[in-house]
Amino acid sequence: TESDYDDFDKYRQTLFNALTADMFTADTIVIGQSLNDRHLKELVKKVVGLRNEGVQSRVF
Repeated sequence: TESDYDDFDKYRQTLFNALTADMFTADTIVIGQSLNDRHLKELVKKVVGLRNEGVQSRVF
């Protein structure tokens, strides 16, 4: 149903927000997911860019 899609979008956004926070505060290893995924790739680029501005963590 349409509400299922809305709920999924909210869950996905919450998941990506949590992943972003984890990437800022600790080294991150991505297992079982391709960096060819557009959304994950954009998130990694964002975190790496911010890290280069002073946030200390690494993404593997």
